[in-house]
Amino acid sequence: PSPRARTLAPSARTRGGAASSRRYLSSGAGQERMLELLRAFVAREGHAAMPRNHVEDGEKLGTWLHAQRARSAARDMAASERRGRAPLSDDVARRLEEVGVNCVVDDARWERMYELLGAFVAREGHADVPDEKLGAWLRTQRERYLARDL
Repeated sequence: PSPRARTLAPSARTRGGAASSRRYLSSGAGQERMLELLRAFVAREGHAAMPRNHVEDGEKLGTWLHAQRARSAARDMAASERRGRAPLSDDVARRLEEVGVNCVVDDARWERMYELLGAFVAREGHADVPDEKLGAWLRTQRERYLARDL
């Protein structure tokens, strides 16, 4: 191994210098390890907001947490919307909430965009939104609505 790899724990000797978080998506023991690291991070920092590239004890904790949030979002999606993402189990969702992780980070943003859309419709009298951010958000909402055959 390279000199750098020798300084890392054996579990962290992968490309990029940190262990892959992909193996922890469904592994029971791996899931426990990542939850332990998350608990330690929250105890130390007082929150679970970490950058996606955060590495804790040689593990890609930020990547893993981002994946758990994406899997949580997949729980509310139609199968056609999931794009291969497996939904988060109720047990893991509960355990993340116990640690203090808000898996539904987009709720506040969704509410804000909905308010902006309401203001736009009140002002313009239609919902043909040219604004880049609001228009993209509205297109996504329409696509999700159609994908669910509601």
